[in-house]
Amino acid sequence: MSAARTALLALVGALADAVDPETVAIDDDESPPPDGGPAVRVRPTSLARVGRSRRDGAVLDLELVAAVRSGGPKALELVEQMLTALERESRYTAEPVLLPVEAPSRGGMAFQVRMPVPVRLDEPEPPRVTEPMRLDVRLVRSMSGALIDSAGHGVADARVSASVGSGPSVTDPDGRFRLLVADAPRQTFVVEVRGATRTVEAATATAPVVIRWE
Repeated sequence: MSAARTALLALVGALADAVDPETVAIDDDESPPPDGGPAVRVRPTSLARVGRSRRDGAVLDLELVAAVRSGGPKALELVEQMLTALERESRYTAEPVLLPVEAPSRGGMAFQVRMPVPVRLDEPEPPRVTEPMRLDVRLVRSMSGALIDSAGHGVADARVSASVGSGPSVTDPDGRFRLLVADAPRQTFVVEVRGATRTVEAATATAPVVIRWE
């Protein structure tokens, strides 16, 4: 059963308790009530969105408005009993409503009731963590170096990168470069010179670090 229908039935139950032993029925069609029918008829007239909230999860807040009509010689007393009963419940707000002039034969008295209708929304669940989070921390440092050839000259426009550290660095005209590398006495470097790539190991305990391209 929908949340709106549940709220409407709760209202009908509260009104029935107020006018007992008279009967209360939901008026779902446009035809006039038959003679000898229920003393009170309840017709839902609107259902509107009010907003969203969070109460143990996401909730869509709606508002249902229903017109309550009573006819016959006891209409005045029945309406008074119903309004008094609704006043005791904070979820209901009773307001005056005019009877339609196009149906004077129906007569009677009427008012309308506003009531909240919370509708719970399904939210996607976050992925479950099956293992504790691991965080690997490595210390790095800035390192200066030079790439030289077999004759001891600097190799320009070469790409040098450490196996553990920052991205590659391009050597200047004198073959010098600067990298962020792991804090270790010896490092492995990947060197690319004019399309040729080599892996070279070098001591990094002292600076500047010299890498030879031979």
